[in-house]
Amino acid sequence: VPQSAEGVGVVRAIDARNNRITIAHEPIPALGWPSMVMAFQVHSADLLTGIAVGNRVNFTLVNHNGQPMVSALQAQR
Repeated sequence: VPQSAEGVGVVRAIDARNNRITIAHEPIPALGWPSMVMAFQVHSADLLTGIAVGNRVNFTLVNHNGQPMVSALQAQR
C-alpha cells in the first residue's frame, strides 16, 4: 500500500466538528479504487478552511493507522 495517493473529487459534506469530509472522488489508481463517495478523516481542521460543499478539490490521502486520512486539501480555482 502506498504511503500517499492523490485524488480529485467534489465535496459532498463537511463535518468540521469531527474533522471529516465526504468527497465524491474520481478513480484513485494508486489505491486501485474506483470512483465513489467516501467520508475521510482530515489531518487538521485547518484543512477545511475555505472549502465548501460543491467545491471541486485536489486532495492527498495518507495511511493513518491503516485508515486513509486527508493530509492536504485544495479547492480548484
